[in-house]
Amino acid sequence: MDKVAFTGGMRTTGFNATWPFARLTLTDKGLALRLVGLALVQSDWAEVVSAERVVGGLMGSPGVRLALMDRRKFVFWSFRPEAVLAALRDRKVQIIEPDGRPPKVWLGT
Repeated sequence: MDKVAFTGGMRTTGFNATWPFARLTLTDKGLALRLVGLALVQSDWAEVVSAERVVGGLMGSPGVRLALMDRRKFVFWSFRPEAVLAALRDRKVQIIEPDGRPPKVWLGT
């Protein structure tokens, strides 16, 4: 697989950054989430438990929530969540498909 990268925003516990300050990069080995160049999350694919489409609670911004084996979760805000999910699906990440509307993310992840 080739490397693919997406520009967007991010939410971790207690912190939110809007577009275009975050970058999610997917490679053959794993993923990296950077905030203005600083690597906040780096993970091998074996450590990625699942991904699911979500929306922001207040503004309804589209995003993808990723869950890692160490119980960390983060949301990557993207205007192209389907493209992010497709790239994750290509890398064999379990995609959680909601019944109906995607879950809302308020202050947590």
